[in-house]
Amino acid sequence: MDGFYPNNKHRKYLNKWYKGVIEMVLLDRLPHLHIDYIDKKMFSDRNLWFDGALYFYNILYNDVIDKSLYDCLLVIPLKYGRKKTDMKNVNNITVAHIKRKIDDMESPSIYIFKKNSENYDLTLSKSYYLEKLSKQLNMNAYFSEAEDYPNEFDRYIFIVPFKNDN
Repeated sequence: MDGFYPNNKHRKYLNKWYKGVIEMVLLDRLPHLHIDYIDKKMFSDRNLWFDGALYFYNILYNDVIDKSLYDCLLVIPLKYGRKKTDMKNVNNITVAHIKRKIDDMESPSIYIFKKNSENYDLTLSKSYYLEKLSKQLNMNAYFSEAEDYPNEFDRYIFIVPFKNDN
């Protein structure tokens, strides 16, 4: 990714957070970390959130977590809508689309789950697989939508590694 290079400060922060989650047995509480908590100065600009989220996710997934015991999920909140998404067009979502539609208030976050967690599997199984975006990212990408209030639909992109990366 342009502009983001491995940083020991970030790796140490992610490692400390991960170890804290595991040691305090917080996995049942769906522990997550918003990227702007990791480096508030660097990620105060929401235009950097998508690339920054992938940057941190890759450090956590590739260098920090024990992949034989845990899965992690990158959650990108999109701006809410007043109408349900037309699912005929959802597979046309691209990185550029996400960068335009990323939520203004809530930064992307990374969740850790025990391997074979029902919550993790259910989250992905209830989501729509985004084949084009998955190819673009070289990772599995999913779209999810939930009506929180009448005529207010929250939308999310979930990103996880391809299965053979585990």
